[in-house]
Amino acid sequence: SSLAIDTSRSELSALHRSMRQITFKEKILRNRHFPVLAGLIGVRYANPGLAMGTDDFMGYGLAGLQLNWNLFDGMKGRAQVQQLRCGLDILELERRHRLQEFQKAVNLSVTQIEHTTRRLTAAREATAAAEALAADLGDCVAAGTATHADYLNALCAVTQARLVESQISIARQMAVLKALFAAGTPLNY
Repeated sequence: SSLAIDTSRSELSALHRSMRQITFKEKILRNRHFPVLAGLIGVRYANPGLAMGTDDFMGYGLAGLQLNWNLFDGMKGRAQVQQLRCGLDILELERRHRLQEFQKAVNLSVTQIEHTTRRLTAAREATAAAEALAADLGDCVAAGTATHADYLNALCAVTQARLVESQISIARQMAVLKALFAAGTPLNY
């Protein structure tokens, strides 16, 4: 079975935020040709130095309007929009590439899990066979039909079979962790 990739993982969400930021910048650039009207109104209390010969504070009012309108920018805005679109395309390609990498890693890990599961079954059977042979040789040594060297070799074979079994079990656990990481599942230790 295949694990689904978590698209909210930090690597992909950072790319998504960058893409949204570029989209907002593009909207801002597209709307630069509209006029901007800013108003200001206020009351101040200060010593503006308007009263001749006195040093008194006085209240006065401020009012103002400012109109900004960019009539022609020499195609600078259009070039900036095209540059932002290129950046957006690059980020989209990067996002797709990372998704493919994560999916490939998940598929590879799932294949490794299946392979190591089969190997672990075989290793357990080999360990059981080695243990049965060692037990049988132990009985033979007690009966005098086998040598101690044969029995020690059988015990070494049991130890080696157990070692192989534990190595395969660890490889399977590592493949599970790799699959979970590639899928974006949080790993808590």
